[in-house]
Amino acid sequence: MKKSRAESYSGWLRRTVVPWAYSARARLSKMLFRKFDGFSLIEISIVLVIVGVMLGSIFKGRELLTQVRIKSVADGFSNIQTLVMLYSSTYDDKILSNPETVWSKLAAAELLPSDAPPSSKLGGIYSIHSVDESFVLRLGEGERSAKAFLTRTQAFGIQTRLADSAKVVVRNKSQQPVVLSENDKDDNELYTVEIVLQ
Repeated sequence: MKKSRAESYSGWLRRTVVPWAYSARARLSKMLFRKFDGFSLIEISIVLVIVGVMLGSIFKGRELLTQVRIKSVADGFSNIQTLVMLYSSTYDDKILSNPETVWSKLAAAELLPSDAPPSSKLGGIYSIHSVDESFVLRLGEGERSAKAFLTRTQAFGIQTRLADSAKVVVRNKSQQPVVLSENDKDDNELYTVEIVLQ
């Protein structure tokens, strides 16, 4: 007896598709209701220690970088002060009589690479000004370095490094002298730093 097409198709379904569907459903239920093992406390603590060490090194590295820049700026103040004194003693010239020509005189004597005012690692430029019948070397931004840009931490670090070798004056945005201490909290105020040359 010959099977009809419908019978043959239904037989094929029973033999092929239905067992596959049951096995797929069984596999799916095994996957969904399988017990997952979690992380142990030791594994979690190891990961937390590694993340903590990485974050600590990033923050400590940033602090070290800031301290190196502050040291570089303090060295810049000392170097320029030394260059001015060296020029005055060598050429017997009143280099500070005209603060506008200091950089060109130092460059002509080959003490500086160019007659442009030197810049610092923290930004800003060094400039020389006449203030209260004395001459000061100032680090600031903008025309005549009058714009304040240093944070309290940076200004205090520079003041601390230069305190033994020069008279240091820290000024706020309105160019009023301020006294910074280690216990001051960093605020949004910006500062300039200057040392007295003569």
